[in-house]
Formats: sequence, C-alpha cells, structure tokens
Amino acid sequence: LLFFFLCPVMKPLFLRVSGCLGREGQVPSESCRLKHSNGGWTGQESLAQDDPEMWSLLQQEKDRQCRGLELIASENFCSRAALEAQGSCLNNKYSEGYPGQRYYGGAEIVDQIELLCQRRALSIFGLDPDLWGVNVQPYSGSPANFAAYTSVLKPHDRIMGLDLPDGGQ
Repeated sequence: LLFFFLCPVMKPLFLRVSGCLGREGQVPSESCRLKHSNGGWTGQESLAQDDPEMWSLLQQEKDRQCRGLELIASENFCSRAALEAQGSCLNNKYSEGYPGQRYYGGAEIVDQIELLCQRRALSIFGLDPDLWGVNVQPYSGSPANFAAYTSVLKPHDRIMGLDLPDGGQ
C-alpha cells in the first residue's frame, strides 16, 4: 500500500531535525504546519481515521481469513508481533548495504537489529559464529529461489518443480 500527502507548495512535508538526547526525528515543515494547524492531517492518524474505506476493506479481509481455510503454500498467518515490526517506524528506513557499511547515514539502530537477527539465526541452528555467517536480509520470489538453488546445485543440474495448480509457485 502506498499512502502519500502532497502540500500545494513545493516544500518538503517533513524536515529532519536533531532533538534532545541526540535523537533524530521528523517534524512537519513550516508550510505544512501552517496548512494543517486547524486539525488536518498530522501523520499520526490511524488508518481507520485517515482512510476509513481502506480500513473497512482490511477488516473484511481479516474476517475472511479467520473464517476460511486457505491451503496455499505461500500464504500464512503472521503473528501480531511480526505485524507490529513490519508496520513500525522501521518501514520508514532505507538501509542498503550491511551493518557498519551502509550507503546512507542514520542506520545505527538498523545495524543493531540486523546483527541481533544474525545472532538469533546462528543460535537457532546451533552454528558457531566464528565458522558460519548468515544473511538475514529479505529475499522473496525468484531471487530467493535462485539463491537457494545455486547453494545446492552444480552448473547444468536439473531440478523438478510443480506447476501452479499442483502446488508450485
């Protein structure tokens, strides 16, 4: 889903600022602050407040999922904790690269999160971090399949797959 809001003037909606305790944050730019000081959009509204039609459709889909049985291998029920993480302020952050070697600044917390995920992945599989490494950055679809295949296949090896109606992807 993509939601955005444009001010009628070509000025930024938000300005990056450094606040107390060295924390960075975003505050509405002056033009938007003036325009929306009468109780308009602040960016803090819930989806139900900001887009009731979309909220209603999400609630209908949630109800459909709870009442039906879907036997689709690529679908599952995500835990509330995972949904919270995916819908958190981390969604605002772009973090290309690896911990300590990002292309953009402001990734110190994201680095800590990625390193935590790496430690947990190694621990789950009982692997020695001095001997093993793990990439916890997200892959999906064809790139993920290609990474998995190339990790176990030699050049010109063949692999059998299922057609979509038979459970393939």
